Amino acid sequence: MIFSKLLGFSPKVIRASSCLIIPSRSFRICVSLQTLANQNEVASGASTVRQKAWNDAASLMIVAPMNNSEPYSLGYLMVERSRTHRVLPGSLVFPGGNANPVDCHPKWIEMFKDVLNMDILQTQFLNEGAKVPAIYEFKNNELQPIPKEVSLRITAIRETFEEAGILICKPRTIDPVREMEGIPYYEFQQLEDKKEKQAWQKRVRKNAEDFLELCKQLDCVPDIEALHDWNNWLTPANFKPKSRFDTMFYMIVLPKLVHVLVDGNEAVKAQWASPPSILSDHFKGHVQLSPPQIYEMVRLKQLKTMKELQHRLELRKQLGLERYFVVLRKAKDGTLFLLPGDDMYPNAPDLINADPTFLEEMSETVAQLKDSSTNFHRGIANADGAITMYDINVTRYGQIY
Repeated sequence: MIFSKLLGFSPKVIRASSCLIIPSRSFRICVSLQTLANQNEVASGASTVRQKAWNDAASLMIVAPMNNSEPYSLGYLMVERSRTHRVLPGSLVFPGGNANPVDCHPKWIEMFKDVLNMDILQTQFLNEGAKVPAIYEFKNNELQPIPKEVSLRITAIRETFEEAGILICKPRTIDPVREMEGIPYYEFQQLEDKKEKQAWQKRVRKNAEDFLELCKQLDCVPDIEALHDWNNWLTPANFKPKSRFDTMFYMIVLPKLVHVLVDGNEAVKAQWASPPSILSDHFKGHVQLSPPQIYEMVRLKQLKTMKELQHRLELRKQLGLERYFVVLRKAKDGTLFLLPGDDMYPNAPDLINADPTFLEEMSETVAQLKDSSTNFHRGIANADGAITMYDINVTRYGQIY
C-alpha cells in the first residue's frame, strides 16, 4: 500500500517515507510528496493576514466500555470514509473534518451564556502552566471571535453529528425521568426518529450554519467541556495546502456504547472496536487506517482499563501537549520519520516551506544513527519502503508509548 494512497493524496515527486507504524510485512510505502505551501498574503480590512498553508480540522475519539463490568474492554468508535471522499477515501478514521466559519460564529457566545450561563471567552481547558498546542496559538480577532480551544471543539462535535449521528450537546435542562431511565442527556428525544435525524445530518452537511439552527431548536449547545485534548497532528510540509491539515484530536469518554447512524455520504460504515482488534484487522488488510490513527491505536492498546485512560487524560490537562509534525531524513539504508523529542528532530522545523525535489540525506546507516542518539521518537523504513520498526523511548507530556 503506498503512503499517498493511504492519505488520499495524489503526490508525485519524492521517493521517501512518512508514516507512523509498527513493523508489518504488508506495509510498504513509496512516498511521493508534492508542493510548496501557499504563503500568499490576503488583505482583510485594515490588516493583512497571511493565508494559512493548511486547513484547520478536528477529530473526536469516542471511548466507551464494551462490557458491563470491570475490567472494561475499551471500545473506540471508528467510521469508514466513503470511497469517493477527497480525504482518506475508504479509510477507517475517527469522526471529524474541516473547521467551518460557523464554528467560531459570534452567536455561540450568546447561546452558551443563555443556555448554560457559560462564558466561552473565559473557559479554560488546560491547567495553568500546561503546554498549549500550537494550533491554539492563533489569537482572537474579527476572523476568529472565539478561542480556538472552543471553536475546534465545536468542529469536532458538529462533524461527529454529521457523520455518525451522535450529538454531543448539553440541553438547558435535563429530563429527570429520562435520566433515571439511564438515557444520556445527549440522546435527544426529538431525534429518536431515524428519518428526522438523517434529515438534520443532511442539512448540516450541506450547510454547516444549520448546526446553529439545530442547537437552537433543541435548546442546547455543544458540550465542549466533555471533550479532552488528546493530540495535535500537522501534515508534512511537502503536501499542497489543500491537502494539509492541522488537526486537533479530542477524546470523550461515554458511560456506554451509543447508537451510530452514519450519514451514508462521508461515512458509510461504523464500528466500535478495541485498539488491538482494529490494528489486527488493519495489518490483515481487512480495514485501512491512516498513519495518525495507527499511531494512536498502537499507544492506546497499552491502556487496559478505564482508570488508566482517565489517568492519561488528567495528565494531558496538567501537562498539556504539543504539535506532531513529521520531519523526514534519508539514511544510507532507509528513511527516518522524526517526531518531537527525538535527538535528530530539528529545533525549529520549517512548517511551511519544503522542496519537493529534495530529501536531506545522511551518510550514516539507520543503525549508526541510532547508536549516535540517546532519545528516540522515530519510525524507520528500509530502502524498499517497508516499515521495519518504530523506535521510541521518550515520554512527552504524559503521552504513553
